[in-house]
Amino acid sequence: MNYENLKFTATIEPNILRIASNVNYLPGNIIAAVLSERNYEESKKYQIEIIFEVTNRVKTKVKKYNLNSSLSFYNWYYIEKENELVYFAHRFGYLIAIIKNLSTSRVYVRVNPFYYNLFLNGITRLGRTLSPSKILQDIMILKLIEKGVIPIHCSGVSDGNFAYLFFAPPNTGKSYTVYKLVKSEEKLKFISDDIAFLSNGGRVYPNLNALTLDIDVWNYITGLLKKLHLRIFVYLMYKTPLKYIPLPLYPPKVDVPSLIKEIYSNKIAEGREKVKAIFLLHKKKAKQCVKEIEDKEIALKKLLLLNSAELDIDNSPLLNAYSYFIDEGYREMIIRIYKDVLKKELCDRKYGIKVFEIVGIKSDDYYEIAKDIIQKLWRE
Repeated sequence: MNYENLKFTATIEPNILRIASNVNYLPGNIIAAVLSERNYEESKKYQIEIIFEVTNRVKTKVKKYNLNSSLSFYNWYYIEKENELVYFAHRFGYLIAIIKNLSTSRVYVRVNPFYYNLFLNGITRLGRTLSPSKILQDIMILKLIEKGVIPIHCSGVSDGNFAYLFFAPPNTGKSYTVYKLVKSEEKLKFISDDIAFLSNGGRVYPNLNALTLDIDVWNYITGLLKKLHLRIFVYLMYKTPLKYIPLPLYPPKVDVPSLIKEIYSNKIAEGREKVKAIFLLHKKKAKQCVKEIEDKEIALKKLLLLNSAELDIDNSPLLNAYSYFIDEGYREMIIRIYKDVLKKELCDRKYGIKVFEIVGIKSDDYYEIAKDIIQKLWRE
C-alpha cells in the first residue's frame, strides 16, 4: 500500500477512528463528507482504520472475477475469497468496489474512478446501486458499534461536566438550536452538529467532521443549484446513454474541523462528558410546549426509531453480507448493542438522564425552552 497517496484524513478522537483517502470528498456520508488535507501518519494508531482509495487498479470488467461461484447477497455483494467482499452493480456491467479485511480493525476499500465520479453529485443511490460513500458509511457504523461506540444522529452541547443532546428528524432545527446555545451561553461548548458518538458509561465524543448548519446566503444558493443539478443528472441518467451524463460539480476543498472551530469561536468540548439530558424536538403547527418523558422505555423506542431511520441501518445489504463473517446476524447484533447501551444509559437510575419532548413552530422555540431547562438543571 502506497501511503503517500493518502493526503486526506478525518478522525474521531481520542484515537477511535481514522479515515484516510486519496480524495477529499465523500458526498452523502453523514459522518464525514469532506476530509481535511492532512498527510497520513502511519505511526499514529487508531482503534479503527479505514483506507478508502479511488484507483484504476480496481479491475472494472466483471469477467476478471469468478462471481458465478461466489456467495452473493442481494446480487450486490459477493464473497470472492476469505475476508474479501466484491461490490458489483449489474445495471452497468461493472465491478465497482473491493472491500478487504472487513472483520479486522484495518479495512481497505478500493473503488474505480468511474464509480466514484458517478456519485459526486451527492446522491446515495442510483436505482439499486449504492454510492461509495454509503458503503463507506456502513463500514464506519459497523466497526464503531463493534468497538462499543454508537453513532447517534443528534446535535449537542456541553457545559464542561455534562452533555445535552438534541434528537429530531432532518430540517427540524437541531443545528440552529446548538448554534444559538453556544453563542448565547458562555459555559456551553459545541459537541455535534449532526452526528455524535455514545460509548458505554453514557459518555459522548464530539464530531468535528460533519456540518449541516447553513449560516449565510451563499450556502442557500449553492444548495439550490445542487438540487437543480441533481434533478438534471437523474433525468439524463435514465433517459440517455452514459456518455451524455454531465460532468459533476466538484466541491471546494473545505477543512470542516477548522470551519466548525471558526463558527463556534473555538468553543469545542473536549469530549467524554456524561449525558445529563436528552431533548426530542418536534415541529408542529401548535402551541409550543414541553414535557418530561418519565417512561424511559418509550423514550428508548423513539431514539431507536430516529437512529435506525436516519443512519439507514435497516436498508444496508452490507450488514447482511457481514453476517457471513460473524456468529450472529449483524442486524440482530446492531439492535442488541444499541438497546444494551441506550437502555443502560436511559433507564438506569444512577445515570440520572432526563428526557424532554419539545414541540415548537420554529427553531427559536426549541432554543428558548432548552436554554431554560439547562439553566434549571444547573441550579439543581
